[in-house]
Amino acid sequence: MAGDSYAVHDVLNDPKPFEARIAHAHSEWLEIMADLGSVGIVLLAAGLLLTLRAGMLALRSLPSPGEYWALLGLMGALVGLIVEEAFGVGLRVSGVGTLFYTVIGLIWALGAHQVAGVVGRLSAARGRRILAGVVGCAVGLATLVFTQQDFADARSTYRAGESLAKGEYEEAIGLADAACGRLNPQRALANLARLAEAHLRVAEGLQQRAFDRESRARASALPDGQLLQLAQQDYDASYEHCIRGSAALKELVSRSPGYFNHGRLESLLELALARNAEARGDKAMRDQFLNAAAAAIERELARQPFNPSIALDFVRIAAPSLDLKRIMDVLARPLRYQGINKDYVDLLGQLAADPEFGGQFGTIVQEAKAALTSPPPEGSPDEPGGNWAPEKLRLAATIYFMRGQYDRARENLELAAAAYESLAASAPVGAASCYAELADCRFFDKPDDPASALASAARALALAPESLPGRRLRESVTRRMVDYHLAADEEEAALRLLRDLEASQTADDVVMRWLALRYRRMCESLLQRRKGGVLRKPPKELLPKLRRWMQRSIDLRPDDALAHYLAADLTFYGGDDETAAAHLKRALELGLPLESAIQFLRIALDEMPQSTALKALSALLQPERPEDAPDSDERPATNEQRAPAVNKQP
Repeated sequence: MAGDSYAVHDVLNDPKPFEARIAHAHSEWLEIMADLGSVGIVLLAAGLLLTLRAGMLALRSLPSPGEYWALLGLMGALVGLIVEEAFGVGLRVSGVGTLFYTVIGLIWALGAHQVAGVVGRLSAARGRRILAGVVGCAVGLATLVFTQQDFADARSTYRAGESLAKGEYEEAIGLADAACGRLNPQRALANLARLAEAHLRVAEGLQQRAFDRESRARASALPDGQLLQLAQQDYDASYEHCIRGSAALKELVSRSPGYFNHGRLESLLELALARNAEARGDKAMRDQFLNAAAAAIERELARQPFNPSIALDFVRIAAPSLDLKRIMDVLARPLRYQGINKDYVDLLGQLAADPEFGGQFGTIVQEAKAALTSPPPEGSPDEPGGNWAPEKLRLAATIYFMRGQYDRARENLELAAAAYESLAASAPVGAASCYAELADCRFFDKPDDPASALASAARALALAPESLPGRRLRESVTRRMVDYHLAADEEEAALRLLRDLEASQTADDVVMRWLALRYRRMCESLLQRRKGGVLRKPPKELLPKLRRWMQRSIDLRPDDALAHYLAADLTFYGGDDETAAAHLKRALELGLPLESAIQFLRIALDEMPQSTALKALSALLQPERPEDAPDSDERPATNEQRAPAVNKQP
């Protein structure tokens, strides 16, 4: 019950054993003490001792050697199970419990009739046997009733989890509420957590409906009073569900103070209450709930410091009261054991947009570099992971990468990768992820020289462990290596990787179309890294290879409209306006949206107004319209037909 509370003191130094709930003691007899208390363990111990005593007494009087050795073997098996269960919970696994009780039953069957005492006295006369049988059946039926109720609770537990996963929250509330008692305290804890979560989800749904009704009611000149009243009813119902969910959570925490994930659940309930308070216009209460949410997620962070979603939630909720150093510490720790995901990138982008970010950020990066390049001062405490310096450099590299400063990102990751060489045994996924990130930075820093990117990717593959996260990382790195090989003009190697990734039996023409798509997407990823009208990598430096890659994509898949569109972009960069117009016309024939072509032509003619070919194509595409008609800058919405971003330099 209290195991998760104790884990807080050890999780930083030994994270892997504490990644999930401590739901059992890995000792059946400790489990029984936790489930049934001192009375339960005494009763069970008495039953086992009586069984062994009956067997020992029977061994003295069994006339048959076969029965003697059979009973001796059964008693040895029982002792073996008792010892084994001191270090495991096999009796809670299907099949092992049956074996355990079968052995006990066979010992009594072989030995009990030889032993004088209660069994002998009860079976001495017919009337006694009938009475003992009736009492035994009554006790058995009563036990069956209790066990059937417990089994029904177990089924409700399973169904409650299913309903919660399917979004059937009202049904989950009923099922979880019905299964919070009976004989299994761990099951009761799990259902209290489910009950609190189900109330939370219902409250969030009611809030969403209230927001929608409120916005529709205020959309007209005269607010719709009926809709506003319905919205208020939804807010009130949402508040009631939050209170009921909080009550279930409070009961859970009273039984198990450090229950795994209870802090996150409490923070979500507090945030829902804060939204209700804001809807009522009660800012003081809203701030109180927000502070409670921050405190709750901070408690959970102490239990799960390496959980990236907990770290992200903590920063999002508590950011106004945190300095950047604390934020970087919190975000860095989970990266010891995994890669940087999209949520990390989004949050780092938001943090970097703060005008005060730059000064503190530079100091933190310099401190992390110093921690890896300079020996620690004498007498300084040996903090776990060297104060997470490699991970902070990976965060810094991500920010530099988003800014287009690929050289600075590469430098930080090279320093972090060197540090991970000594951490590879204990944190293989983190080390492999660092090398995978370094491969991308090296590629974008020097796309015309991908040898170093290939070397980093190969090291990432070598470090990735044989686990589910390791296999996912390997697949991701292998997909990136297809681009690196194409950039190195190693098309055969890229083809081999594509076949390994997709399907070895795929037809050659399909594989070649995939290859064309990779060529086009590789060019697109380089060309689309624009900011403020400036290509992050100077286009003239990339032009020769980009044009060659796009031509190869068109050769392999001539019916790709976006490939021709990108080719028009590149040839325009090269000053060949006639070829650019030809590619753009071909892209239109293959299905490029007309709006994208018109937008391209308008910007291109601003840059090259004397181009006859572009003027002719523009006149062909754009119908005459009034001079005051507004230009359309809308972009196509579909993914496959969306043209690449066009800015002031096409």
